[in-house]
Amino acid sequence: TQTLDTTMASNIGAAAAAVPEIPENADGQNAPNQHVPSLAGSVLECPDGFGGSLLIRLQNMSSTANLGVRLDLKQIALRCRNTEFNPRRFAAVIMRLREPRATALIFSSGRMVVTGTKSTHNSALATRKFAYILERVGFQPAGMLDFKVQNIVGTV
Repeated sequence: TQTLDTTMASNIGAAAAAVPEIPENADGQNAPNQHVPSLAGSVLECPDGFGGSLLIRLQNMSSTANLGVRLDLKQIALRCRNTEFNPRRFAAVIMRLREPRATALIFSSGRMVVTGTKSTHNSALATRKFAYILERVGFQPAGMLDFKVQNIVGTV
């Protein structure tokens, strides 16, 4: 199941001032659950249950994907930039992207965990980029099998 972890900001008024304007519907009212991308991250507007609304800024997102092929982690670590691999410490290659800013944990089973993105679009884009990098190394991913957003962290 997908969860939404929220941390209450101490001053909602100050946080709302830093959030971009929420677009309106054709009838002039704010659209509920409208996605507004920004440099700071995605912003969602949700009802607060008291007739008002809350602005939730997504801070971090983690997702998983299965590439459908076994991977040689040592070859990946040797042939790719921005990677870490210490099998005594952790049984996965840690690979980082600058754009979109994301980190992947790549396991020998072909499973991948992508964290650090602020939207589902960037998470899927980062997953495709990691798969492309692995393809360039010599592995043939069977596509993004079972791509799924696992967790979302946001602040109010």
